[in-house]
Amino acid sequence: RTVFLDAEHFYDGYVLDADYALTALECGLNAGAAVVVLCDTNGGRLPSEIGAITRAVRDRFPEAVLGIHAHDDMGCAAANTLTAMAEGAVQIQGTINGYGERTGNANLSTIIPIVQLKLGIELVSPAQLATLTKLSHFVAELANMAPQDSAPFVGRNAFTHKGGMHADAERKSKGSYEHIDPELVGNRTRILVSEVSGRSSLLQKASQLGISLDRDKPQTQQILRRVKELENEG
Repeated sequence: RTVFLDAEHFYDGYVLDADYALTALECGLNAGAAVVVLCDTNGGRLPSEIGAITRAVRDRFPEAVLGIHAHDDMGCAAANTLTAMAEGAVQIQGTINGYGERTGNANLSTIIPIVQLKLGIELVSPAQLATLTKLSHFVAELANMAPQDSAPFVGRNAFTHKGGMHADAERKSKGSYEHIDPELVGNRTRILVSEVSGRSSLLQKASQLGISLDRDKPQTQQILRRVKELENEG
């Protein structure tokens, strides 16, 4: 049987009494814990604190397998998790969509693609990663929660372009306003036509709908003007 010691309130405890906190970990390791999970239980620690304290634990117990359990009360759970990883934590605790008590836990829908696509550490196969958006929406449905449109990587708006200049730049140079290919995580590029759109946005949207428009024809400008009027009218 593998024993995971989740050290609740560890980071806060370390700040209050570092020797006591480290002694508690030592007792757990001596008793046979295979993994020591350091917890930011109330989500109140900054990445700089998480990094320094995790490094101190690594220096004290260089052979120990460390984990990280972060809460998102300050919006730092993903950053704190990645910081702990950089200092040697290898067992990552979190939830899909960050669901959890209070403001939630570390969001695996964000952390997994960051670790895989930005840090080059393979956690899942490319085919599995391409189901991430679908998985996020599936879990949201099970939890009876609305999907978060603004969620990184998996949100509907994560790769959506509304401004005319943004849409035009993305059309001319893929990646100008998208930091990854959205298909890697099962998402897609969306172009919105609105009051801030230019002709490029309209032409791209028309193309998606199978409609042929000429950029320089008066009809195109008339359609764009009408779209903006309707947008302003609500």
